[in-house]
Amino acid sequence: MKGIAKKIIIVFVILLLLVPIIVDVVKNKSLKELEYSEYNSALEDTARFGFALVYVGEENEKINKEIKSIISEHLPSDYSVNGYYMNAKDLKAEELTSLTQDASKKSAYIFISNGEVIKTITEKLDAKTLKKYVDEYTVYTGDKLNGISEDMANYKVLKTAKAYKKLVDDKKLVTMAVFGRDSCFYCNQFKPVYNTVAEEYNLDIYYFDSDSYNKDEYASIMKMGLMIPASCSDTQKEVELSQGFATPLTLFTKNGKVIDCISGYVGKKELISKLETVGMIKSNK
Repeated sequence: MKGIAKKIIIVFVILLLLVPIIVDVVKNKSLKELEYSEYNSALEDTARFGFALVYVGEENEKINKEIKSIISEHLPSDYSVNGYYMNAKDLKAEELTSLTQDASKKSAYIFISNGEVIKTITEKLDAKTLKKYVDEYTVYTGDKLNGISEDMANYKVLKTAKAYKKLVDDKKLVTMAVFGRDSCFYCNQFKPVYNTVAEEYNLDIYYFDSDSYNKDEYASIMKMGLMIPASCSDTQKEVELSQGFATPLTLFTKNGKVIDCISGYVGKKELISKLETVGMIKSNK
């Protein structure tokens, strides 16, 4: 009897240790119901390269199950990935409009990354398309690099240095080009930002991946004589592009010269502000 009692006690202790872990896993894999008053907290929870998907709509078991299934596949241990549901019936008209960005819409998928709303989709998404968006905006899940699939890419890739030089030399057009690597964490965090902005504002934004771009063509671009402004240089002095730089590096060019730059990752709001400054989009102010 003593042996049986001892085994029961051991099993009980193991269960006590496992319960918090099981609860935490179930909690993380659930689509959490979110009140409008908690929305800002959900934004803040993603501030350090986290991701959240908020589905706003009327109660729909099928959609909730689809979103829950997709989110449950994206639970890396290194940063937060959360799924939320907000019942449209519980929202005031102005609250619903602020979330969907369209007074005529009663449902939306809101993609949140790094503390800000990066994309809002009001049309219905099938599970496959929704998963593509989740992959695009989570970027990394554990050791896996998701990236942006070809059919989701709105940025452009130029084939030759000559094609880029033609854009750089344009006297009227401002060109934005991002120099990075697909193996670079911050490059991949930045990619969904400018990919979304390119789509929403119908902009030609170019990306050069030093890992995969033709080496000879890339070397020709480096030798074009473009200067990195002091504000984006590691040395805090203006240096030539060929001398090297931290990635991602974004250059804005016009009439053969660099007129502005961004060093590293910036969020959507900051990128839009910069695009307004260089004249690629009109300011709403």
